[in-house]
Amino acid sequence: MFDEPQEIPDFDARSVDYGRVIRFKNSLFKKAFERFDLNDPTFIQFCKEMEQIEDYALFIALKNHFINERSEKINPPELAALQKAGLSENMAAAYYYGAVWCTWPAGLVNREPAALAEYSALLADEINYQKFLQYVFCEQWSALKDYANEREIQIVGDMPIFAAYDSCDVWVDKKIFSLDEKGFPKTVAGVPPDYFSATGQLWGNPLYDWDYNLRTKFAWWIKRVEASLKFCDILRIDHFRAFDTYWEIKFGAPDAVKGVWKKGPGKAFFDAIETKIGKAPIIAEDLGEISPGTEILRQALGFPGMKILQFAFESDEGNIYLPNNYHDNNMVVYTGTHDNDTAAGWYAKASERARDFLRRYLNVSG
Repeated sequence: MFDEPQEIPDFDARSVDYGRVIRFKNSLFKKAFERFDLNDPTFIQFCKEMEQIEDYALFIALKNHFINERSEKINPPELAALQKAGLSENMAAAYYYGAVWCTWPAGLVNREPAALAEYSALLADEINYQKFLQYVFCEQWSALKDYANEREIQIVGDMPIFAAYDSCDVWVDKKIFSLDEKGFPKTVAGVPPDYFSATGQLWGNPLYDWDYNLRTKFAWWIKRVEASLKFCDILRIDHFRAFDTYWEIKFGAPDAVKGVWKKGPGKAFFDAIETKIGKAPIIAEDLGEISPGTEILRQALGFPGMKILQFAFESDEGNIYLPNNYHDNNMVVYTGTHDNDTAAGWYAKASERARDFLRRYLNVSG
């Protein structure tokens, strides 16, 4: 009989100390992995079917390896080299100690077969551990999705339009993105100054090389959508407006003030997806300052837009987020999104005027 953990930390029942939780759960994951049979047929089949598992597991293993290797180094020459390449002092430190893939040995950065083979052998145990984590997660998620679907509940997935620069996606498929000869982004994503922020939002994601994506008939994107739809029934695309126009900011800029609007791939992108996989069940995130072109694109594609109830009660009865003012029935209504507080949290912090409006609108006392 297996020994089980004897001491569970005294976690606070009302708040989460994520650092402690992560350390505790990682110790349990490691213990489960030590007991796992890597020759399990279902695990072997999973690894065969999950197309990017090899690249992903190696990517995470490499990051962990170099983070640990560099943690004790003080002012290594690589920091000066990164600054000479154009990074600020703070960014250079974050890139080096965070083991961003562009700071790895050149053979790994360029994915040379000899270097990949060398480190795959060196980090074999960690690679298998990362595969195991993905296997267990996917097995549990599939069981949850099946349980929901059997009860006629659909799951809405949330896919950001952009990928993180320090990701397996960018490391493996550099041509998809607009990068320079050193591997750094030429330009990055964000949004310009608006009512909420005088300096805009600098997200820092590398932008896509849409010309290259068009020449490949959006093959990378089609795989991304297909993979996402294995885990959910409906796909919400975050920042949908970037398929019409997107804000382009020079890499290294301190904020998002200086940028230019560039034309996105538009309807051709979604036509390519439909040609390959059929009509995908997509929701368009059309919140914030949306251009007329974005709304024309959404309606041409027939995708539902979004309405947020938390935005409905801070103004007057003409508010476009009040349900009685919806003029387009092709909408999905949320209490809030990942950018919002919970409904209870919103109500607790809302103005008394908004709370009074909500109570009268719903005909409830509190």
